[in-house]
Amino acid sequence: MTSWWIGADPGGRWTGLALTTARGQYVRGLCITRTTHEPTRLGLGADYLAQVCDAILELQIWAGERTPGLPLVAVEDIDRPNPHVRITDPSDIIRAAMVQAAIRRDHPDAVIIALGKNGSHDPGLYPPQLRPIRSPGADPAGFSTEERPHIRSAFDIAKAGPGADRVRTRAAAIPRPQLPFKSRKRG
Repeated sequence: MTSWWIGADPGGRWTGLALTTARGQYVRGLCITRTTHEPTRLGLGADYLAQVCDAILELQIWAGERTPGLPLVAVEDIDRPNPHVRITDPSDIIRAAMVQAAIRRDHPDAVIIALGKNGSHDPGLYPPQLRPIRSPGADPAGFSTEERPHIRSAFDIAKAGPGADRVRTRAAAIPRPQLPFKSRKRG
C-alpha cells in the first residue's frame, strides 16, 4: 500500500490537487488556473493540460523524496450537465473530461472517484489550510477564494482513493466465468 495519495478535481478553469497520506492527513495542495480565456474554442490548450500533469509529477517527486514509492492518483469522475447544480453548459463538462483524460493518460492506474459532495462537507472537517477564510488577506495557505473549494474537493478525492483502490483490487481478484467457445463448422 502506498504512503501517499494525490487527489485531482479536474476542471476546465481550475484543477485542484491535494497530496495526502494514506490515512487521509493533508500534506500539500495547489490549484492550476487556466489564465487564457478562449470563448470561441471548446477545448483546452495543451499548455493547461501539461501544467496539470506536470503539477502531479511535482507532487510525486516531492513525496518520493520523503518516502519510498510514488503516490497513487485518484481523480473525480465526470458526469453530464445537471441544472440542479447549476451546470448546464456542456463545454465545462467537456473541458473537465479533457483534464481527466490527460491525467488518466499519464496515470493509467488512477482510481476514479464517484461524484458526490467532494469539497462541500462541514468546514470543521477540513484541515485549517482548507477552511474558508473570513477576513480578506488572512489566508495562511495563500489560496484564492476560487482555488480553495477545488483543493478541498481534491483533498476529499485523495482521502477516498485508498478505499476505492481496495474495492478495485478485490473486484479484479474475482474469477470471471469463461464462456465456452463454439466453433462454427462450415460444411
